[in-house]
Amino acid sequence: MDATALLREFCDAVEHHDGKRFAGLFCEDGVYHDVFYGEFAGRAKIAEMINDWFFKSATDMRWDMHDPVSDGKILYARYTFSYKSLLPEAGGGRVMFEGVAIMRLRDGRIADYRGRQYRHRLRRHEFRPGAHRQNSAAPGRRAQGPP
Repeated sequence: MDATALLREFCDAVEHHDGKRFAGLFCEDGVYHDVFYGEFAGRAKIAEMINDWFFKSATDMRWDMHDPVSDGKILYARYTFSYKSLLPEAGGGRVMFEGVAIMRLRDGRIADYRGRQYRHRLRRHEFRPGAHRQNSAAPGRRAQGPP
């Protein structure tokens, strides 16, 4: 799968709340580092992140990737990501983030995903990255977002 097709499938799977489809883009031992919820390792956990975490307090997700660059081993792309917040203090407002996606690739799949946000726009509420991290990490490990 070329970089553009991989990114379109990545975004479509999230927007359609399809954790299984999304996780299938990752290597069996792939890792997704999320700035909100921490680290999700393996396809089952990555699918759970989409199905159970991403849509817990959000709806109407939009994710677009722009200007991808890849050498087959690493893929970079700028992104815009937004959702309608379900948090009561948000008042139904839309939250938008801009950043850079960094993906290590192995055998045509994502081995490691990290996003770097450089701008966010909020409506009616403040957001603190990391405030909604997973409550349970693997034994002896702390749930972490991007370093």
